[in-house]
Amino acid sequence: MQIEMYESELRKVADPPDVDELLNAIFTQRRLQENASKTKRRLVELDAIIASPKATQLTNPWQIALEGGDPYSVDPHKEAIEEHQFLSDNLAFIEAAIKDSKAPLDSLLNRVSLPVCERERPLIAEDIQIAVDSFAQGKAALARAVPRRERLHDKGIRTGSIPPFVAPQIVEHVRIYFQWLKANFPEVQIP
Repeated sequence: MQIEMYESELRKVADPPDVDELLNAIFTQRRLQENASKTKRRLVELDAIIASPKATQLTNPWQIALEGGDPYSVDPHKEAIEEHQFLSDNLAFIEAAIKDSKAPLDSLLNRVSLPVCERERPLIAEDIQIAVDSFAQGKAALARAVPRRERLHDKGIRTGSIPPFVAPQIVEHVRIYFQWLKANFPEVQIP
């Protein structure tokens, strides 16, 4: 998420405590994801250690001392097994925290995004109005092309030399788009 790049812009239009909370949530989620990656890598290393054959048990006290062990270390894999269990539990917690972060983070992002979008909406509506006016002319032209082509077909003329004909589909898509705009952008004048 690149929102932190726009922190100063967000602070101009959004509620500063919301921006602070959002940035904290983003950084926390990233930290959790990095920890999860590191933990997974370490678990793979531990799996290899645990799967390796156990060293021959030394019974001679002098050999045990030379190896740095003590008379009570029975299983050379014990530390790896314990660390693996601890990291597995920790990873489960991290993954649950990441999963639980999605809804609150989305909510915060929506709250912070709203004032930015409200500021930009009039400019976008102007651009959409220009596009609608152009679409309207194109829609009218395509609507004229449909009966022209049909008249040629009715006369038995093969129209393969005319560019591929998708006008009816385009006209239908534009009609659906205009309906959507009418419902969502009442400030845009639909012809």
